Amino acid sequence: MPRIFDNIEHQLLTALQQTVELVTRADFCIGYFNLRGWRELAPLVEPWPGGPGHTCRLLVGMQRLPEDELRTSLRLTDDAEMMDNQTALRLKKKLAEEFRRQLVIGVPTNQDEVALRRLAAQIRARKLTVKLFLRHPLHAKLYLLYRPDPINPIIGYLGSSNLTLAGLSKQGELNVDVLETDAAQKLSRWFEDRWTDRWCLDISDELAEIVEESWAAERLIPPYHIYVKMAYHLAQEARAGLSEFRIPADFGHRLFDFQTAAVKIAAHHLNKRGGVLIGDVVGLGKTLMATAVARIFEDDYSLETLIICPKNLVKMWEGYRDQYRLWARVLSISRALQELPDLRRYRLVVLDESHNLRNREGKRFRAIQEYIQKNESRCILLTVTPYNKTYLDLGSQLRLWVPEDKNLGIRPERLLGEIAIAEDDPEDQYARLYAPPVVDTINGLRLPRYGLGNYAASRPGQPPTAIEKKLLDDLSRAGKRLMGFCRTNLFKRLESSGQVFIQSVERHILRNYIFLYAIEQGLPLPIGAQDAALLDSRVHDEDEDIGDVMDAFDYEGEEEGSSSDVAGDWKSLQPARSLPAQADSASGD
Repeated sequence: MPRIFDNIEHQLLTALQQTVELVTRADFCIGYFNLRGWRELAPLVEPWPGGPGHTCRLLVGMQRLPEDELRTSLRLTDDAEMMDNQTALRLKKKLAEEFRRQLVIGVPTNQDEVALRRLAAQIRARKLTVKLFLRHPLHAKLYLLYRPDPINPIIGYLGSSNLTLAGLSKQGELNVDVLETDAAQKLSRWFEDRWTDRWCLDISDELAEIVEESWAAERLIPPYHIYVKMAYHLAQEARAGLSEFRIPADFGHRLFDFQTAAVKIAAHHLNKRGGVLIGDVVGLGKTLMATAVARIFEDDYSLETLIICPKNLVKMWEGYRDQYRLWARVLSISRALQELPDLRRYRLVVLDESHNLRNREGKRFRAIQEYIQKNESRCILLTVTPYNKTYLDLGSQLRLWVPEDKNLGIRPERLLGEIAIAEDDPEDQYARLYAPPVVDTINGLRLPRYGLGNYAASRPGQPPTAIEKKLLDDLSRAGKRLMGFCRTNLFKRLESSGQVFIQSVERHILRNYIFLYAIEQGLPLPIGAQDAALLDSRVHDEDEDIGDVMDAFDYEGEEEGSSSDVAGDWKSLQPARSLPAQADSASGD
């Protein structure tokens, strides 16, 4: 009785390995050949000298896909497919491409690399010869092994296992061994008839070339070639965007070349993924580019646009909307929070200063996310600082339109784990930026220039006027927040670069000297008649998050248009009437 190999109780791979050790040549006929599947048999074939009588002849049947078989079975005629040279070459090329695709599936491993190199070397040494049977689809799975034994010269295995790791050892299969001499010889003749068929083509050299041109090649690939290949794949979507969309005529020559390219690429990502983030430094035209993208989607897809921005940018956006004839509505963030639950459907949402939506638990984030998801709106995010402190800042912004359970086709857990380890590593250069001495030093700054309300005399010699009292109240109200934002910005400067951090410190020192001089000379403190623009990160880089301060007061109930909270009409204050005697505290900055 034959033995049964089902890969559950008995694996076919084990039996093949034990038998190959006893033989000098072999004939395999399989419907499907996985290049990595040769890995388990390659070491056993390696001692063979190669050439006639000392090689493994591998016959690959051209299997049809299920849909091809169904299509053939439903044909109106029963005529057999006629093979000719042109068809044979086409099928040979098709299978070669299939083998190429095999090598780009999965993560390359050192074990796979060694096995593939050995496969190519054994083909070159004629220890392995591979042919493709093209006369008709061939689904047979037959393994014949020959040994110099007059009693039992051929050992056969017949069943359902292809020459793959799964077929030989993992998934459930059904195979039997064939030891009876007459049956084994008949199988051998059957194999020989197909091996010598006119439409059985040798593809050994093509397989060797595929391996030798892949990542498993013996030769080292020049770094420049790797760079060019990476650049090619990274630029694929950019090239698609450049050819897929056109700039509306209204924009004329308003866009520079780099902006034109950015608009087309952003439109491609918006169309393909449902959202895009335009992140660039101040002054490079993010607003104009977003307007152009919105116009493209209005012209091509008839989408109306909702623009949500800080209240100080509403008039600017309304100007862009009117100038470029954009069918859009502009809302400040505070007004959007009131109207979003009942607002009609806008299929495109532009979010300016999107870095203000880093907190997934905040009411602003939840309200905007719910609107976007409920209306299936596409998103354009605009920000100068998409990545503030951790990758979660960027992740939160993307979550505005990317659902939590969406399969992105990537698994970043390993990279995120490495980032986490690096941030905890005391020897890591980035982690050292947040070492306790650095954090304690910056947190210990008293920053009196940003908290002048803390130094108001409790009993001034002369009561303040009504205007002065309002100024003092404003100073007290904004002081703690301003000091906190100042410390945060110093961290940002340190994280950006040493030179930028030094520049920020030098500016602090210079401004403190001005205050010290005013105190020493008994002059009015130069608080100045500042407006919001001077404290806006897009215009002035000293207090980058001051826009968040403005928003914070806005959400606490201030009417839109009020600016008395932080950057109102501040005037100079007489030091004798508004500061205590210990004026030297200002040097704490």
